[in-house]
Order: sequence, then C-alpha cells, then structure tokens
Amino acid sequence: MRKPTTVPEERKAQELVHRRARALIAQISPDEWRQIAVSRYRIRERSIDLPPIEVPSISMSCVRGPRIERILRGQKSAGHAVPGHLAFLPSDAGTVWTLDPDLEIAQIYLSWALLRRVIEEEIDRDSRGFEIKPAFLIRDHRIERIMRDFLAELDKPSIGSQLLIESLTLDLTVHLARSHSNLELRRAELALSLPPRKLAQARGYIEAHLDRNLTLDEMAGAVGMSRFHFAKSFKAATGHSPYQFVIQQRLQKATSLLIETEDPITSVAHAVGFNSQSGFTAAFARHMGVTPARFRIQGRGRVPNAGPSSHGRRR
Repeated sequence: MRKPTTVPEERKAQELVHRRARALIAQISPDEWRQIAVSRYRIRERSIDLPPIEVPSISMSCVRGPRIERILRGQKSAGHAVPGHLAFLPSDAGTVWTLDPDLEIAQIYLSWALLRRVIEEEIDRDSRGFEIKPAFLIRDHRIERIMRDFLAELDKPSIGSQLLIESLTLDLTVHLARSHSNLELRRAELALSLPPRKLAQARGYIEAHLDRNLTLDEMAGAVGMSRFHFAKSFKAATGHSPYQFVIQQRLQKATSLLIETEDPITSVAHAVGFNSQSGFTAAFARHMGVTPARFRIQGRGRVPNAGPSSHGRRR
C-alpha cells in the first residue's frame, strides 16, 4: 500500500495563497525544490482575506502602477507598486489585501525547518523567538536579484540547477536573518580560506561525482563543515562559489567527452549529471552558445571559443 504523500508546509502556504487570489499561474517551482516554493502569477481577486499562512513569505511586484492596500494586525499600509517592490508576510497573522486585479507578482515561501537550521547551524544563534519583520513595498536589491534568478531558473534550468537553487536559498535565508529579522547579530566575520588539504578533498569529491546532482550538504560533509561556512571558505580559497566550480568542471568534462570520444550525447549527458539528452542540450547551449552536437562538429581537432558564455548566472 502506497504511503500518503505529505505536502511540505511551504507548498501548503503556496496553494492557499493561489486559491485565495484565484491565481493565474505563469511559473511554479517543481517538487524537487526542497524547503522552498516559488511562483509567478497574476492575481484575479480584488479583495483577499488571507489567514495566517504558517511560513514566512516574500512577494515581489512584477509590474508598475497598481495601488495596493494591506491591513496587518489592524494597521493599514498602502502605496503604488513598481517592479521590484517587496512585501514580507508574517507566518502567524492574517492579512487583508485590496488591489487591482491582474497584478502580477512573484512569491517565495520558506520552510521553518530551513530557517531554523540556518540560524542554528550557519549563524550559530538560538532560533527560538525568531521572526522576519513584516515589510510593505520596500526595496532590497539583493533579494530582488535572488528572486529573478529563481524565476530565470524556472524558465531555463541551468547545467547545475539543483546546486544553484540550494545556493540561492542559502544566500536568501542568511540575508533575511541578518538584515530583516529580530535577531541582533554581530557583523559578519570574514570568511576563512579552506586549508589546502580540505580544498583538495572538496575538489576531489566534486570531480568524482559530476555524474549526479551534487548538493552543498554533500560537499560540505565531505570536508566536515556546515553548508554556509563551506560555501564561504571555498569561494575565499578558489575565487569561485561551489556552484561556479561545479559548472566549470561539468562543462570541462562534457567538452572533453564530446571532442575526444565517440560517446553518444546521451552518455555524455549522464556523465555530467543529466537524466535526459534534451535537458543537457538546453543547458549546454545556454552556457556555451551552441548545442553539444554543433560543438562536437566544430571542436574536432581544436576547441573554438570554448568556455561558458558571459550571460550565465553566477552564485
């Protein structure tokens, strides 16, 4: 007998908001995105009475002009949205919204388990009593950039999609805890570079596991570190984030296999962590500017203009 599937708390919150807003969904994150849910949608309801959604959430306006009014704990806030304006929704209080129909927004929902782990393991603080402070029509360019990276990944997944989502999620949660919460935190300490032995271990682990979806937890665990400290110290040591390094290694391995072997493109895709040739082809073309088949034709005997394209996202 099949076990009933448990819907994560962030997915439940997302479904609740979509239902109350009668949302016309343009993009929505897949189940593989763990402890975070993201969507972009149009609101088709003029007045929304939203009960507590149980998890912290951030919404970002994608259009200019509509007037938005919010009532939170009896206090009314109102203003005109522009692209990039953010609103933080509390998890424990209902809100009442009055707005123009067809307002388009992007929204992130974060699990409490993720936030508590980041606070306790990555920032080394007690998570009891932690809150993200409610906000209405504010600007935070770092969050805006992360939100747009999430949406871009939904539109065209990259060659290291799962690792990129983990990196973006960690960056977002740490930033929220440091800049938009009730925690009083010390100034962030400078990241320490990885010792040569641990750096060699990390590089060796990555290079040995390019054929699967690597995670930050796996890489950090291989050298006995937390995700956050591993990501910071790896970048300090190499000049590249773990995500950037994994992408470079996958592209290097893929281009070598395409030029130096007769392996089918499907086999090359599997060797660098893709389950399908179509997904590999789309991601490879996005980073390299040509399809794997065209690269193989052009590259036999030499590698013309090899290297990731400059427009790829970097974390």
